Amino acid sequence: MIPRPDFKREKIKLLNGEWNFCFDDESSSTELEKINGIFSDYKINVPFAYQSKLSGINVQKYHEIIWYSKSININKEDLLNTILLKIGAVDSFCSIYVNGKHIKDHEGGYSQIDVDITDYVDTGENKIIIKAIDNRYTDKPRGKQYWKDKPDRCWYTETSGIHRTCWLEFTGKTYIDYFRILPDIDTNTISLDMNLSKPVTGKLDVEIIYKNNIVKNYTISLNDDHYLKETLTIKPEDDIDETTYWTPEKPNLYDIKFYLYDHDNIVDKVSSYFGLRKIEIKDNYIYLNHKPIYQRLILQQGYWKDSLTTPLDEEAIIKDLTMIKEMGFNGVRMHQKCEDPLFYYHADRIGLLVWLEMPSSYCFNLNSIDNNFRQWKEIVMQNYNHPSIIAYVPINESWGVRKIYSNTEQIQFANAIYEYTKAIDPSRIISTNDGWELSAKTDIYGFHQYFADPEQFKKEYSSFEEISRKGMWNRPIQTITPLENKPILVSEFGGIAINSDNESWGYNSDAKSAEELKERITQHVDAVLSLTYSCGYCYTQFSDVMQEINGLVDMERNMKLPIDEYNKIFSKNPK
Repeated sequence: MIPRPDFKREKIKLLNGEWNFCFDDESSSTELEKINGIFSDYKINVPFAYQSKLSGINVQKYHEIIWYSKSININKEDLLNTILLKIGAVDSFCSIYVNGKHIKDHEGGYSQIDVDITDYVDTGENKIIIKAIDNRYTDKPRGKQYWKDKPDRCWYTETSGIHRTCWLEFTGKTYIDYFRILPDIDTNTISLDMNLSKPVTGKLDVEIIYKNNIVKNYTISLNDDHYLKETLTIKPEDDIDETTYWTPEKPNLYDIKFYLYDHDNIVDKVSSYFGLRKIEIKDNYIYLNHKPIYQRLILQQGYWKDSLTTPLDEEAIIKDLTMIKEMGFNGVRMHQKCEDPLFYYHADRIGLLVWLEMPSSYCFNLNSIDNNFRQWKEIVMQNYNHPSIIAYVPINESWGVRKIYSNTEQIQFANAIYEYTKAIDPSRIISTNDGWELSAKTDIYGFHQYFADPEQFKKEYSSFEEISRKGMWNRPIQTITPLENKPILVSEFGGIAINSDNESWGYNSDAKSAEELKERITQHVDAVLSLTYSCGYCYTQFSDVMQEINGLVDMERNMKLPIDEYNKIFSKNPK
C-alpha cells in the first residue's frame, strides 16, 4: 500500500499493525514509564480506533487519555537519510516521543502529522510513543463524533487516538516539505508552489508525464532558496480537441516527478499527479472546463460497521466509490470529516466530483475560532492537489454558529473562514454555511429540505424566493436582503428509511418494502430535478450509519435495491 499517492517517496516503511496500548486511567505504569514505552496492557491493531472491532479492543467506554508504543528497527543505511515519521491522523491532541524524548505536539484530529525523527534514533531498536488526549469539548472540530456515552440522532460513536495509517519515509538531508499544483486550462500551464525543508543551492528537475510518455522536462535553478513559485507550460496533446482535461467521464491524470539536487547531489525524489480542470461560476451556474455541469451528489458519512471512521482497507474505498459511480452519481459530498488520502486518490482516478467538508464544532467561543482555523488550514493544504475536489464546506447547518442569523461575531467568523479559504485556494467554490442561514459570504447557495410530499415540495419551492424564506423546518435561509444571484443546489434531501424500529430512524415515514422505497426515491429525485433554478443536488445518503438507517446500502454495503435501479434514478439530468 502507498499511503499518499499524491506525495510519494520510493523508500517507506509501514507501521500499521500491532502496537502496545493502554488506557491512562487503568494502567499501572507511571507517566515516566509510559513516556519510555513501558506498558503492555493491551495490543491494538493500528490504524483502528480502540472503540472499533478491528482494533482488537472494541471498548466503547470513554477514556480521555490513551497511549501507544511501537518498536522500530533502524539500520546504518537508514541513518544516512532523513527519517520522517508520518501519522495519518490522531484524534484529537497528541504528544509524540521517540526513545523517551519529547519531539512534537499536535492538535486536530483530521490532518496528517509529519515529524523529523532523525536526531532521536540510532541503529537497532527504537521506540515510538504517542500519547493521545481526546476530550469531549464541543469547541473543537468533532464532526459526527458524539460527546456523550450513547450515539444519538445523527451523531455516532467517538473515534479516539490513531485512526489513519502510520509510516516512515526516508529521504535526503534536505527535502521537499510540501507543494501545490494549480492547473490553468486557459493558458495550458500549471502553477507550482513548493517549500523545501531548508535553503538549497542546486536545482529542481521536473518531469511531466501523460500516459507513460514524457511531455515536458523543466530545470529550475535554486540559489539558497527554500521556497519557489514557478509557472510551467504544458503543450496540448491535441491541437483540435481538449482530450486531456479531467472530468468525471474522462478522469485524465498527468504524472509529475520532482528531483531535488543540493549542488550536484540528488537529495529527494517525490512523485505525484495532477488533473487539468477548472471549476468556476458563470451566469448563476457551475461550470467544469467551461461547460455547465449538473451535480448529482450522494452524501457519504464514511463509516464502517467494524472500523468506524477508518476504511477497512484500500479495497473498501475503491468499492464504495465504484458503487457510487455505478449508481449514477457523478460526485460525493463527504459529510463532516475529511478522508484518508487514498479516498481522494481513487476519486481522482475513478472520476467523481468531491465536496470537502470541515468537521463541525458545536459551540462558539475564542477556542473554537482558533481550533477551526488551524484544523481547516491543515485539511485544505493536505488535500490541495486532488482534481476531484471542487468545493469546500467550512460550516454545515450553522453547527457551531447557532446564532449566525443575527450574531455579528459569528457572521464575521463565517466571512473570515470564507476569505481565508480563498486566500489559500482560490480555485474552488465554497458553500460557507451549507443548508441554512446565508448570513455570510458564499459562492453558492446549498439548501437542505427533507420534504415528505414531493408534489407539495414542487408547489412550495417552485421559486428560490420561497426556499430562502422558508428554509428547512425552523431555519430560514434568507437573512440578507436582497440575496445576490448565485448557483443554487438542493444539497441535502431524501433520507428515506425502510422498516426502521425504535432504535433506528430515517426522515419522515418509512418505506414498507423495496418497491415502495424505489418509488419514493424516484419521486423525490424527480421533484428536485423539476426545479429550473437548481444546478444540482445531494441525496442523503449512501450508507446506513448506526441508528441512522436511511442509506441506499446498509452499513455492510448490502444493496437495498439493485444497482441498476439506482442508476435509472440517479443518472438523470433535468430535461
